[in-house]
Amino acid sequence: FASSEDFLAVAGTVELLAGDAVATITVTVAKDDVPELDERFTLALDAIISGNTEIVDGSRSVNITIPANDDPHGVLNFEATTYRVSETDAAGEIVLNVTRTRGAFGTISVGYQTVDSTAAAGTNYAATSGTLVFAENERSKLVVVPIIDASAPRKATRTFEVTLGSVIGGARVGTDGTASVDIQSCHHCSIYVDSSTVSFEREEGSAMAGDIVIQLNREPVFFGTATVLWVVKTSTGANAVHDFTNATGTVMFNHGDESVFVSLSLLDDTIPEEDETFTFYIAGIDGDPLVGMQQSSTITVPANDDTHGVFNFNTHASVVGTEEGSTLTLTISRDRGLFGEVRVNVSTSIAVDPPTNRTAETNDFVLLEHSLIFTENQTE
Repeated sequence: FASSEDFLAVAGTVELLAGDAVATITVTVAKDDVPELDERFTLALDAIISGNTEIVDGSRSVNITIPANDDPHGVLNFEATTYRVSETDAAGEIVLNVTRTRGAFGTISVGYQTVDSTAAAGTNYAATSGTLVFAENERSKLVVVPIIDASAPRKATRTFEVTLGSVIGGARVGTDGTASVDIQSCHHCSIYVDSSTVSFEREEGSAMAGDIVIQLNREPVFFGTATVLWVVKTSTGANAVHDFTNATGTVMFNHGDESVFVSLSLLDDTIPEEDETFTFYIAGIDGDPLVGMQQSSTITVPANDDTHGVFNFNTHASVVGTEEGSTLTLTISRDRGLFGEVRVNVSTSIAVDPPTNRTAETNDFVLLEHSLIFTENQTE
């Protein structure tokens, strides 16, 4: 039944003058945007106020029906009017969502079918048709169309359509009752290391350590998904597992991705090392694209952790005493890295004796300027 919100309640009197056979009572139905089924209300005559007449039995009231309105059984549309799928998508199918908006009263059904455009059923996709049944209050259903992989280069995009047809149950098809599906091929695509990222200079333990970013590009189009296997190797060809926290891994190109990035993190150690060179390789691709011309890039990590050594006098005292007329012998030690030949310059100078505030005279010792050569691996 209708509620008081569906019409404007009326009460009053109606007058029929001599000779009048008909009188009019006006009832206003409220306007809203709420989907509703048929609704009824009653208009009744209460009594004769004046005049020599009476209300005939069975005519005292009348039932008024407000017909179903505002699409009570729903409006059916595709959720999107354009869909895209790679012909080598792992799922091997495209899924389209049909939505039921407005009202959801009762059970309804709608037919659907695929229609060729530039794509051909049986070659590019499997012809599909059927009926979607929506239970009461059910809001969406899926249409699944299998995609065929021809495993051969062809046009980048081929298109077919899916259309909604006849409806049973009182619903209707809306303005988006046809969806276009683009089957996109990337057989002719390639993935390569961006040429601007061929060489890197990052020092172990610096603020930039771990911020080595490799950019991978895909061209000429960006259809479908592809997973790239990558690896970082040392100059000897071994996996660089002792130098990077992640020496191998995968990165995915999602549909529409032109570029993706791989972040490499250096292991921060305290081992003195000379310049090291590593190579980032695209080791393989799971998907349509091929490996492009630029398959690798070079990563250079500069010498670090005092590669050539730290030099100190081999004594724990800052002041060394000796007798007049004697010769003072001091040993210089080389700690940390022992790479390469290193020249160390040694010289004497006049200094102030802190306890006495006295200085030596130039005739008290022989001024010395001398160079010492440490060969590779020499420690003192």
